[in-house]
This record gives sequence, C-alpha cells and structure tokens, in this order.
Amino acid sequence: MTCSIRNRFILGISILLLPLLLLSSVGYFYFKQSLTTLHTSISQVLENSLPINQLQDDIQKIHLQMANRSLSKIETPKIIHQTKSIDQHLLTFLHRYPEGSELYEMYQSALHEWQLTQHAIYTQLQRSTVKHNNASISDNYLSPLLNTLYLLNNIENQQQQRISQYYQSSETLHITVQMLIAAIFIFGLITTISISIVLTRSILIPLKQFDQWAIHFAQTKQPETIHIKSYIEFERLANTFNTMANALQEKQEKLEKLSLRDELTDLYNRRSLQLRLEEEFIRFERYQQRFALMIVDIDHFTSINDSYGRVAGDQALVEIAQLLKAQIRPIDYIARYDSEKFALLLPEINLQGAQALAERIRVHISDTTFHLDNHQIGITVSIGYALLGENVESINALLTQADKALILAKEKGRNKTCYIE
Repeated sequence: MTCSIRNRFILGISILLLPLLLLSSVGYFYFKQSLTTLHTSISQVLENSLPINQLQDDIQKIHLQMANRSLSKIETPKIIHQTKSIDQHLLTFLHRYPEGSELYEMYQSALHEWQLTQHAIYTQLQRSTVKHNNASISDNYLSPLLNTLYLLNNIENQQQQRISQYYQSSETLHITVQMLIAAIFIFGLITTISISIVLTRSILIPLKQFDQWAIHFAQTKQPETIHIKSYIEFERLANTFNTMANALQEKQEKLEKLSLRDELTDLYNRRSLQLRLEEEFIRFERYQQRFALMIVDIDHFTSINDSYGRVAGDQALVEIAQLLKAQIRPIDYIARYDSEKFALLLPEINLQGAQALAERIRVHISDTTFHLDNHQIGITVSIGYALLGENVESINALLTQADKALILAKEKGRNKTCYIE
C-alpha cells in the first residue's frame, strides 16, 4: 500500500507513540497483578503458619497430659476431643495444597504420623487401668508424636522459607519494574531513531534509484524499468519514467528487428546471415564442426512478376519461405539472401545430409501448387550448396562455392541441385 509523504510522516509519529503507550500500560498492569499475587501468597503462608504453631502447642499439651500416669475419667474425653481436632486441622491444611506438591506430601506424612499417635493414645487410654503396661504404651505413642512434631516443624521452616522467597520476589519485582521503565525509555529512543532512519531512507532510496536509472540510460542508451513502491509521488514519477522506457524499448526492438529481419518474409536478412556465419566459423575453428551453406533460387521469378504481378510474386516469396522453414531442423538457420534467393545455414551436417535435404526441398516445392492472387501456378527452384572443409576454409570461399554450385544448377536446366567439391 502506498501513501503520500505527508501521510507517511503522520503514520510514523503514530507508530512512535503507540509502542510507548502500549508498553506503559503493560508495565502498569504487570506491576499491579504481580503485587496482588504476591500479597495473596504472603497472606496465605501467614494464615497457615499461625495454626501450625497452635497445633504444636496442642500436641505438646497432649503429651504432658499423657505423661501423667494417673489420668482422671474427666481428662480422657478431653484428650480424645483434642486429638480429633488436631486430625481435622491437619486434613484441612492438607487440602489447601495441590496433590503432589512438596507441602502436600509433608502434611500427608504428618497426618499419617498423627493417626498412628491417635491409635496409640486410644490404646493407652483404654488400658489405663493396667498399670504395669503404662511404660510400653507410652513408648508406642511417643515415637509417632515426636515424628508429627518434627514434620510440623519442617513445614513451619518450609513456610518461613517461602515467606523469605516472597519478600525476595518483592525486591526482584521492584527491580524488574525499574528495568521495565528504563526499557520503555530506551525502546522509545531506539524507535524514534529507527523511524527517522526509515523515513529518511524511504525518501533517499527512490531518489538514488532515479539517479542510477539516469546514469544507466546516459551510458548505455538502453532504457530500464524502475520499480518503486513507496510514496505516491515517487510511484507516479516512476510510472511516467517506465512508460517512457517501454516506448523507447519498443522502438528499439522494432529498429533491431528491421535491421536483422526481412520485412516481407519475416526471415533473417543477409546482414543477420553474415553475423551467424561468423559465429559458426568460430565454432568450426574451435571444435572442427563442419557446416553447410545452401542457396535456394526461385526459377523464372521475373516471369512470375511479369505474368501475375508483384503481389503474386510477393506471395510466392512468403509461401516458399514457409515451406523452407518447415523442411529444416530447429538448429538450422534460414535467411532471405537476395530478392528471389534464400540461404540455409546447416550446422553439424555432412555431405550426404546436405544432398538429401536439398533434394527433398526441390521435390517438395516442385510438387506443390501455389495459389497466387487467384492463380494456380507451379514453381521450381534451383539449389546450390557447399560444405566448409578441406577445400573451403573461409566464409567468403563458402559463399563463392555455393554461388558457383547454384549457377551450375541453372546451367543444367534449372529445377536441379548441385554441389561443387
């Protein structure tokens, strides 16, 4: 999409302001959300840590009561109620954490140890009347009880570490926000510089392209298309230059075609044939690849013009040119050599191949009925050909030899093919 220079500058300023506003908004909401999350986490840890201290005190009290060898019937239900309360609190804490997490596993272990403690305490309370078993029963509940206290102490330490980590996160967040603000400032500065560079280049580069186009045209006289997709002003100017370049190119192609092609038959002309002969001769000198030159002359062509008119004569030239083109290979080269003569340049061919082609062309034209300006007439041709080789070692010699062969074909009565060694 293209736009004017004025609109491009307005767009550049908008692009400059938009990232700054966006980053500022993102920084604000990120800071606010992070603080909210941090506050919630710290509150949760503090909320969980206070009941743990209370549980530890309750377990200590139960231990002291159980250590008393003479429990009254009033104290026994109280102890049972306390153990069940501790069990419920541990279950509540356990379900506050996702399954598989570290604290979940620690609470689960503490709950297991406490359930073992409960079982031992219930057993002791049921057998409290048997005095000689008190010591062994006490040992049964004391071990899991101490394990429970140990695990709760580890949980408390773990939560204290989490609180410390949260405070560290708070400090990190503070630093992050400062860095974010600095990044916004640096980004804004870089964006400003970048947009300035882009806007400057988007003007200077098209101007440089126009300058290079003018230099190229001045040096080579060959027009070249300019491709610019930036501003409307530059694009319009480039389109104007391209229109001029296309017009010049078309005229040059027409002139080149006129210089190398025959206007009537659209075959190559004698000048073009000379250039191609020189190229083939260079290949012959380098690779020793022989080639033949064949000259085809329309018999009694002057009589055709005199009897049927020049329009018919021109039609004859065009139709014979098409017949010749249909008989040769893609690598062969055909040109209008003179008014009623055609020349065929045949690369990579031997004498037998040249003889066969010449005879095939002669017979084909002789057997063809030509419809020329409402007249049906027969036309024959005489063909002389020569090969570049031992006795013919230059282009001029090749042309001379082919002309001599053509003259010989005419002298033999026309509608003949001849070759002179």
